[in-house]
Amino acid sequence: MKYKNSWRHHYIPVFYLKGFTGKTGKFYIYSKEKDRVINSQQSPKSYFFEKNRHTLLNLENDLDDFIETELYSSFDNYSSTAIIKLRNVPLSEFNDNVELLSKIVLFINGLIYRIPKYDEYHNKKIELGRKEYLLPIHDKHGRDVSYEFHIKNKTRDIYKYACRFSCSVRQSIPTPEEARNWAIYTLPNDYDNKYYLLSGDSPVLIDDIAKFKTEEETIIAPLTKSHFVIRSKQKLNQDIDALELLHRLNIGVIISSTKYVCSPEGNFLKKYIEYSERYDEKLLWNEIMELFI
Repeated sequence: MKYKNSWRHHYIPVFYLKGFTGKTGKFYIYSKEKDRVINSQQSPKSYFFEKNRHTLLNLENDLDDFIETELYSSFDNYSSTAIIKLRNVPLSEFNDNVELLSKIVLFINGLIYRIPKYDEYHNKKIELGRKEYLLPIHDKHGRDVSYEFHIKNKTRDIYKYACRFSCSVRQSIPTPEEARNWAIYTLPNDYDNKYYLLSGDSPVLIDDIAKFKTEEETIIAPLTKSHFVIRSKQKLNQDIDALELLHRLNIGVIISSTKYVCSPEGNFLKKYIEYSERYDEKLLWNEIMELFI
C-alpha cells in the first residue's frame, strides 16, 4: 500500500470537534498540562492529534500510514454522517432509527480504542495475546492462524494499532437489541447560548474503565455542544434533569481528559474548570448515576 505521507493524525476527529465550536467555527482550549485556558479561539484541526501517530513501519519495514489514511478515514466517513446530521436536524429524526444510532454507537465505542489515554492498557492486552484483540487471520486452507500471526508480530506497533482498530469495529457494531440500550438526549431550547457540553481528549465516560466491555457498562459521552448519548441496561429516568446532567458531564470530561478540553465559550469553560477541582472521579460518577435511577 502506498505511503501517503500524512502527519496530522487526529485521535479525536475534526468532524466531531466541529460540533463544539462557536459561530466562528473555532473553540476555546483548556490545556490541563499547563492549567490554563488559551485566550484566543483555536481551529479544531490544530488540536487533538499526534504527529505521525499512525505512521509506522509495516511488515516489509517500509513507512506506512494506512491505519490513518485508509482505516480511520473510512471509519470517520461512515460514522460522521450521523453526527453531522444530529447537529442539523431535530432529535425526533433519530428516534427508532437503528442505522443512524448504530453509526453513533460505533463511533463512541471506537474512541475507547483510539485515544492515547488508553494506549498502555490496550497494548498490554495485545502483547498478552488476549483473544478479543487478535486479528482474524486465516491461511489459504481456511485455518485460523490468528495466534501464530500474533506471536510473530506482537511487538510491532503497526500490528498493535491494527488489532485495536479491528477490535473496536468487531465489538462496537450493536445488534438491534443492544441499540435499544442507547439513548440520545438534547438540551432544551431555552438553554441555547447559555449552557454547552464540553468535550476533550477522553470524552467517553465509563463506569468501569478496567473492562471496556461496551455491551455491559454504563457509558455517557457528549456528541455535540447540545447533545449527549447514554448507554445503560438500567431503566433510565426519562424525565432526567438535562441541566444537572450537563453540569456533571462537563466536570467528568475535564477530570477524564489528560491534555485538552474544548468549549465554544471561554468564560463558560473557566467556570467548569473551577467546579471540577471539587470532585474526584468516583464521587462524580455516583452523582451522575443518582440522576438516572
